[in-house]
Amino acid sequence: MPTKLKFNIRMFYLKNLLKCLFAFIVLSTTLVCGQDLKSVKVDELSDAQVEAIQKKALASGMTQDQLISAAQAKGMSADEIEKLKKRIDKLGKTNEKKATTTKRTRENKFEVKQQKNKKDKKSTVEIDENDPFSVLLKEENPIDTTLKVFGSYLFTSKNLTFEPSLNIPTPQNYQIGAGDEIIIDIWGASQQSYQLTVAPEGYIFIENVGPVYINGLTIDKASKQIIGRLSTIYSGLKSYPQTTFAQVNIGSLRSIKVNLVGEVEMPGSYTLPSLATVFNALYAAGGPSKNGTYRDIVVKRENKTVANVDLYDFLINGEQASNIRLQDQDVIIVRPYASRIQLTGEIKNPAIFELKETETLADLLKYAGGFTDKAYQNRLKITRKTDKEYAIADVAKEDYLSFQMKDGDSIHVEPIINRFANKVEITGAVFRPGKYELTDKLTIKLLLDKADGLKEDAFTERAVLYRLESDLSKSSTSVNIKGIVNGSSADVELKNGDQLRIFSIFELEEEYDVKIDGEIQLPETYPYFKNMTLSDLIATAGGFKESASLARIEVARRIKNDGVSVNDQISEIQLFTVDKNLNLNNEASNFVLMPFDQVYVRRSPGYEEQTSAKVEGEVLYPGMYVIQNKEERISDLIKRAGGFTDRAYIKGAKLVRKLNIDEKERLEMIKRLKKQEKDTSNIEDVKIKDEEAIGIDLQKIINNPHSKYDLLLQDKDKLIIPKELQTVKVSGALLYPNTVRYDRKNSMKNYISMAGGFSEDAKKNKIYVIYANGSVDKTSSFLFFKFYPKVEPGAEIIIPKKSDKRKMSPQESLGLITAMSSLALVLVAIVNATK
Repeated sequence: MPTKLKFNIRMFYLKNLLKCLFAFIVLSTTLVCGQDLKSVKVDELSDAQVEAIQKKALASGMTQDQLISAAQAKGMSADEIEKLKKRIDKLGKTNEKKATTTKRTRENKFEVKQQKNKKDKKSTVEIDENDPFSVLLKEENPIDTTLKVFGSYLFTSKNLTFEPSLNIPTPQNYQIGAGDEIIIDIWGASQQSYQLTVAPEGYIFIENVGPVYINGLTIDKASKQIIGRLSTIYSGLKSYPQTTFAQVNIGSLRSIKVNLVGEVEMPGSYTLPSLATVFNALYAAGGPSKNGTYRDIVVKRENKTVANVDLYDFLINGEQASNIRLQDQDVIIVRPYASRIQLTGEIKNPAIFELKETETLADLLKYAGGFTDKAYQNRLKITRKTDKEYAIADVAKEDYLSFQMKDGDSIHVEPIINRFANKVEITGAVFRPGKYELTDKLTIKLLLDKADGLKEDAFTERAVLYRLESDLSKSSTSVNIKGIVNGSSADVELKNGDQLRIFSIFELEEEYDVKIDGEIQLPETYPYFKNMTLSDLIATAGGFKESASLARIEVARRIKNDGVSVNDQISEIQLFTVDKNLNLNNEASNFVLMPFDQVYVRRSPGYEEQTSAKVEGEVLYPGMYVIQNKEERISDLIKRAGGFTDRAYIKGAKLVRKLNIDEKERLEMIKRLKKQEKDTSNIEDVKIKDEEAIGIDLQKIINNPHSKYDLLLQDKDKLIIPKELQTVKVSGALLYPNTVRYDRKNSMKNYISMAGGFSEDAKKNKIYVIYANGSVDKTSSFLFFKFYPKVEPGAEIIIPKKSDKRKMSPQESLGLITAMSSLALVLVAIVNATK
């Protein structure tokens, strides 16, 4: 085969391979990216949006973990993912609780059995078929879908109920029917009691009397008919004088079947008490659905309309004329609404209202309770739907009574403009600063009179009048208040929005202070007062400390420059002395301070506060010891403590020293450097404390007192002499870190074996040993040989861990894929160029 032909075949296969690779990369990028969720804030999502995401994920067969993984792949941050998980869990618990509560309430309603037709509610959020997060895409829509339908709270509020009251006297117009319980009480010359139930045929059967038909009668008519029939066996009921008496009452009421159809939450047949009304039936069925009418609910009885119920009559006026008592087999029909209008903004009851065909904008405002006190009432803007888009209609106040609303209209009542029509303001050095009414021909002098005049500290030579021009730009004008008040300058007439600023003389000068520091009770910066003396400042600062120097009180005074010449001297220093009782002499006491003077009370050179060191453990007299002199050392402290006991383990002795600020900063820096070197030993995991252990060799200190090994004592030092230690701690990257018994025959490897051996991430060549006295030694090596530190009683062996390898994030994966796709494009271009 010719060489050129082989080359062309290879290029053909390479080109197709690169095309497949490029297609794969594009597909991977699409799957990884999808919708960008980097900017999504879970706190800003509504419950409906979170619920829609969860529903779509469940419909797609995704678990919650898969949903979270998808959000992470789309760029959602870890914090927002955690918030999303909490929202989903919380929403799930809330929905479960609501479902349980609703079921329990409906089943117990009126203590009757109900037949329900289950109806699944559709989500109010439109969900994309492929992506659970597509619900986060926002569309511009002037209609607020979160508003409630006016009156819906009657059927959804937990604090409201429409159960019929069964603890009331039987209404006079109540018609007896089959199932009602009739109670007859007879007393007097004869005594008897009957408890009878009305048969389905409409009669009751009285013993020795026979059937008495009472179906459809009121309680009064039925009582007369029953007593009339009883008089045939109880003659005393009609004798004169009457000797026997009878009373007829209704006991347990019958139940009736009522059917609710149409746009109700739970349509079906309901068993209710015979005293139930239309409202009771609607409440049992959950009220009108989201598409149901509140204005034209029809009640049919024997195929005839017996009532048209308008819930607004009850909601607005409290009228219940149409809330009739139901009868068996009544049908309640809730049709779809005809016209709904959304009303929001500065209105007392913002909601979605339903209007009848003849009702106007004025009726809508009445149903909403009217405007708030901040509403702009002269004109309203109506957002109206046309056949293909939205339109705006402006309605003036005089047209509210005649303007006809249409289904889908939306009104947002704007607030009044946040500005004043007749306001002027005065601030600063007046007795009553604030806002005032702009009256006719109001001037600066008259405004000062309204503000009760100028304060004593007012700067009257110049004030500033700020004015808002016709183009809303601001201008300022200087005015001579002193001249206006005494009449030597022309007064200025004020305009709407003017602001007059009267300055105080203290505002126009720098705030003066003096500072005192050093061996004083309350070192601080204090306000300066005229004629303030050095003695006054020292008294204000609480007086001297005992450590104050008798010959060193220093006052530093700022040198003012005349603005012409340059002087190298920065400040002027004056020195004063005090007596042995720390009292100032006459010259110092009467020295008058100037603004910004700085006073320093020096410390006495020979003054030192007592310092102490502590010894603990195996000495004869452990406890706290005051350091006698600056040259006292560890060996001196041991002598003062009476020496060691027989149980003292000298090799394990350590000195614990309190860290100063510089030493803490040094340890913090070392910790940061160790972190940069990815040293994962347990030493660096420990937080920086207020003290540290210093490695000492106490045996050398005892053998060579006051030598270089014998450290000078410092305040708060703590010398610890332990008992003989018998264990070794093994920690770090081991299979079973623990504390084992010390044996001088064991080597480093033996102790590591006793802890289960190395783990996979152990740094075997970086082993540390921390000895009981606080000193540290590490593993050293020469060529192929390793030299482990010696292990002694009380030591701790630490095996550091290797640094963890960080996994590639979705963003980094996307960057890599992008780079690979770019490389593929370059290779394709090269192949095309070689043709």
